[in-house]
Amino acid sequence: MNDKEVKITALFCCILLLLLLSILWLTNYSRLDIPEFFPGIAIGTYTLLMAIVLIVTDLVFQKVLLRINQSTSVLKLMLLSTAVIFIATLAYQIIRQQLILQRPFSVAAIWSFLLTPLVFILISLSTALSLKKASPLYRVIPFAILIALLYWRKGQTFSFDW
Repeated sequence: MNDKEVKITALFCCILLLLLLSILWLTNYSRLDIPEFFPGIAIGTYTLLMAIVLIVTDLVFQKVLLRINQSTSVLKLMLLSTAVIFIATLAYQIIRQQLILQRPFSVAAIWSFLLTPLVFILISLSTALSLKKASPLYRVIPFAILIALLYWRKGQTFSFDW
C-alpha cells in the first residue's frame, strides 16, 4: 500500500465519521423536526440515512482508489473499503456509546457494531466487482448471499440499533 492510498483511506475514515455524526445530530438533536420514519416506508430515517451514506462512501472511495491505480485488485478494494467502514463506525460507536448515550458497551452494542462491517464486506465486494467490470454473475453473488443472510436472520429474535 503506497502513501497516497494510506492518506486517502485516512481521509475517507474521517469524512465518513463526520457524516455519521452529522446524521446522528440531524436525526436526534437538531430542531429540524425530521420524522422518525419516512412516510410509507417501514424503515427509520436514521437507518436509511446511515445505509445511504455508507454505500455512497464505499462507492466513491473505491472509485478514487481506482483513479489512482487502475490495477488495484478486487480484494484490495474490498479490504480497504471494509477497513474504512470498520474504523469509522468503531470511532462513531465509541463516541455515541460513551460520550452521547453515556453507557458502557453491551453485547448487543458490540454485535450491532460488528454487523455493519460484516455486511459491508459483501457490499464492498459487489462494488469492487462492478467497478472492475467483472461478469454480471459475479456481481450478483455477494448480494444474493446478503439477501440469504437477511432472510435467515429474519426469523431470529436478535435486534440491533444503528
